[in-house]
Amino acid sequence: MGVFHYKPQPLDYRRSDNSEQELTDKLLATTDALQVLGYKLDEIAFGFADEACPQANSNTARMWSVYHKTRKVNTQKLSCKTFGFYALKGNSFSCDIDSAQADSFSKILYQIKEQNQNYKATVLLWDNVRGHINAQVQQTARKLNIFIINIPKYAPDLNPIEKIWKQVKMKISQTGLILSKDSLKNIIKQAFDSFAKSASLENYFFQQKPTKNPLKYGWIFLFDN
Repeated sequence: MGVFHYKPQPLDYRRSDNSEQELTDKLLATTDALQVLGYKLDEIAFGFADEACPQANSNTARMWSVYHKTRKVNTQKLSCKTFGFYALKGNSFSCDIDSAQADSFSKILYQIKEQNQNYKATVLLWDNVRGHINAQVQQTARKLNIFIINIPKYAPDLNPIEKIWKQVKMKISQTGLILSKDSLKNIIKQAFDSFAKSASLENYFFQQKPTKNPLKYGWIFLFDN
């Protein structure tokens, strides 16, 4: 009958109607600028990143059942701050993160570089939280040949890693009782690795024609000291 049962996806009223095109333009311009510098596409890793804090808490969702059903679940709030890198091209990974401060993200950039050391450069797409746009983080990125593109504000729907985190949290809720933080970390890592490998994401950006003006976004970013 064409009927769907789902929760409405929220859309921030402050989100620009041109957010998707703006992100595409930024990525294509940066890619063009890197090729102007002599990089080949097969030498560049591309990935989306974001941090999350999955919790092992009580699942209070209602369900249909023919009898009263109970199960043991966590009522204390175990949680684990985790950073994830979802590679369109390259190696995906997740790891613990201490905080959302610049020092933590600078260390993360070294891990991204280490996980993708077979590539000469990495294009990293993430949002605009303060730690992501910090000058120290930007300087570290340039040092490591990591070129950062910030996803347009109020548009988390343009970051596909959000869907992976949602699946990870669903996996945690389906697990039931989780006795320790180490167990929670293992579940997060295994689930993230599994979903990152199986996620279906069409390689949209690489099917587009090169932008007519690679300098509009990419050139300024690459050489801004």
